[in-house]
Order: sequence, then structure tokens, then C-alpha cells
Amino acid sequence: MMRNTKILFIVFSAMLIFSNIEFNQTCAEVDSALVPIIMYHRVYDYQSKGEHNISPIELEEDFRYLQEKGYNTVLMQDLIDFVYNNIPLPEKPIVLTFDDGNRSDYEVLFPLLNKYDLKAVLSIIGKSTDECSAPEQQGIRQPHLTWEQIEEMANSSLVEFQNHSYNLHGVNGSLKRSSETTEAYQTRFKDDLLKLQTIMNEKIGLEPTTFTYPFGKISKESYASLIEAGFKSSLSCYGGINKIEANRLDTIFVLKRNNRPSGLGIEKILKDFNM
Repeated sequence: MMRNTKILFIVFSAMLIFSNIEFNQTCAEVDSALVPIIMYHRVYDYQSKGEHNISPIELEEDFRYLQEKGYNTVLMQDLIDFVYNNIPLPEKPIVLTFDDGNRSDYEVLFPLLNKYDLKAVLSIIGKSTDECSAPEQQGIRQPHLTWEQIEEMANSSLVEFQNHSYNLHGVNGSLKRSSETTEAYQTRFKDDLLKLQTIMNEKIGLEPTTFTYPFGKISKESYASLIEAGFKSSLSCYGGINKIEANRLDTIFVLKRNNRPSGLGIEKILKDFNM
């Protein structure tokens, strides 16, 4: 098992390290797409100012801008299909991601997605959802989504749910501990991810394809575990634009995302990329 993990890690690391060299050799032979990914967190009527909080008004302004400028919101499965299966992306693709599974995703985001016919990717924390869905919490307004709300949104064509860990959303996120061996870390990391995979399959009949790193904290030892666990892509918190290429798996892991804080509209973020 350890030998296989090392092989997977070496292969994946080589893909990342030599991606620029390989691109120079094959750029005339592959299709590619520039894809911006926007990272949202909470949408609040109150306490809306901040790095991770925006108001419903700001969110609707973003959606209106995307619609007016002809952007096409796509899901992670669309990017995966493009890379793995050569299925074309629409013109001007963009991914809207919302982290943590806050209740505002159901109360504010979901109605706006329906209003503007846009799509979004929601990455949930399994433990938070379990706690908010407990029988003793019924009838109490929860800080995070419940499984019932997740199921309703998942049944629409507008929302895709991904894995933000079951219980690694602490101070150190999914980082390797200094006292851990590589094997111990990879076992702990993979067990946490697979726990949420199993629960989501039981609750909504779907298994995420993408892992969203908590706080964007990444250990290189996680790459092999993601592949072993069956994930086909991952999301970081590094800023920038993504150049995604068909048949290039390395271009869909550790994807860059651009935080959308209060006061900085999506128009400004996209114009910084000349888009």
C-alpha cells in the first residue's frame, strides 16, 4: 500500500513540476480554456463587510453582471468532462464556488441562482451538516445547511456539491502534522475525505469529484491520497486564472480561485484578468 502511494505521489508531482515543459511541446495539439473561479463564503444581510462576507445586494450585482456580459457558469463536472473526456466548454466559462455550506446558500444564493439561471459549486463541511441536521435541531434556524436542504438543491440542475472535508476545517486545515509520518497523515486525510464521500452518497445519492482544501492549506503528501480516494480535481485558495487543457490531468488539480470580499465586485476581479 505504501509503495503504491509513493508511486502515485511521484507520478502526480512530476505532472505538476513538468507541466510547463510538456505544454510547450504539445500546445499545438491540445485544446485549452481560460477559466476564472470565484470564491465566495457567507452572504449576510448584517455584518456584510469583510474578507469573507458579502451582502445579498452585492451577490445579485455580480449575477446581473455575469448575465449581461454573456458569461456561462459551469460546474466542476464540466471542467472534468473537458479534461477527461474532451467535452467542449461553453464560451466565457466561469465557476462560482461557495465554501463551508452556510445557511445563506439556501436562503439567499439558491433563489438568486434560480432567478438568473446560473450555476454554483458548494463545498460543505460534513460534521457541520451532520450537527445541523440532528433530530434535536429540528425547527431551529441553523448556521449551516441541513441534509434536507442539500438534497433539495442537489436535485436542481443549478447546484453541485463537493467535499470540503468531514472534520478537517480547523486551524491547520488538512495540513500534515509535524509529528506525523507520511503514511499516518495520508491515512488520516483519506479516511476523513472518504467518510464524507460515504455520507453524501447515503444522503443524496452522489459522491463528490472535487476536494476543496480547507483554508487553502495544502500538504504535498495529500496529492496521492486524493487520487487513491477517487477525486478528479481539487480547489485551492491561490489567486489567478486557470488554463485548463484537454487530456492534461495536472491542469485540473490545485485550481486557482479568486476571493470575492465585500466591496470588490466581480467586474473588477474579471477585468484584472482582461476578461
